[in-house]
Amino acid sequence: MNAAWQDYLRGLGAEIDAETVRFDESAALAAAGAGNLLADLSPLGLIRASGADAREFLQNQFSSDVREVGAQHSQISSYCTAKGRVLAVFRILQEGDAFLLVLPRSILENTLGRLRMFVLRSQVELADVSDEYVVAGLAGEAAPALVAEAAGAAPSDTDEVVETEGARLVRLHGATPRFLVVATPAAMPTLWTRWQASATPGGETAWRLLAIRAGEPAIAPQTVEHFVPQMMNLDVLGGISFRKGCYPGQEIVARTHYRGKLKRRMFPARCDSAEAIAPGTEIYVAGGQQAIGEVVQAAPSPDGGQELLAVLRLENRDDKLCLGGPEGAPLAVGDPPGDLQLDD
Repeated sequence: MNAAWQDYLRGLGAEIDAETVRFDESAALAAAGAGNLLADLSPLGLIRASGADAREFLQNQFSSDVREVGAQHSQISSYCTAKGRVLAVFRILQEGDAFLLVLPRSILENTLGRLRMFVLRSQVELADVSDEYVVAGLAGEAAPALVAEAAGAAPSDTDEVVETEGARLVRLHGATPRFLVVATPAAMPTLWTRWQASATPGGETAWRLLAIRAGEPAIAPQTVEHFVPQMMNLDVLGGISFRKGCYPGQEIVARTHYRGKLKRRMFPARCDSAEAIAPGTEIYVAGGQQAIGEVVQAAPSPDGGQELLAVLRLENRDDKLCLGGPEGAPLAVGDPPGDLQLDD
């Protein structure tokens, strides 16, 4: 985390442990549930891809059509193995002639190392630039007006980007207005000071709750290579192009789309457990012997218990399900957000 940004947050009373920032967690969760949230997202890092061949290089590596990324348009995308298993899910932003990938710091180093293996003779430079930026989130019904006040206009469409001095603001998917903010350490304090009068400060945990409610997936170290992109609903989120050329795993992803029948999808779920739920936790049919799914990510609910996204075998989604084992805590599975229409 940028040292100057740490000092700024500590001056506001935040507690900081490594890359984790905490304000009043209960208040932040309540604001995520019904209010306006201003979240520090320091657990997210950035990779910069620059050079004459940067766009072409990324186009040949990722599941989305990177040719569509521009100054006013970002993308959610994924990076897969040759077997179509997801290594990382991230957001792509354009920065002049370069590109920024926003992804969890916990998987950044491995993702960057793998990408570098394929640069070969391409004119591309890849670098971890996490500490050159501050990443934050602004959400709630007041968020569009707050963004417009700062940037002159607020993005109305998902993935749309607006810029103000030293910052890029991206409209994210979901019924609750959400904006990802990527700014320089010099620019972010001005925005934070402007917004904190109208939004409750918080950290990544409250923001994760909003992402779960929006049906937005993430990859953690525990779930690297566990899913193909469609299992995480990236096809309905715009993270897969079936018209672009080859990329690692493309044959598997395309075959699943055109010829196969997808057997697993991602669904929201809820558990009354007070204990935190780790990504990768297995899900069972009550009394069953084999896992039929696993947790993608989870967050505490302001109403108690835990809310989560889970990849489940479709034939079992209406069964009585348990978390962590066949006798584990009961799991209530819901429907994906209304705007994420699954055809399976």
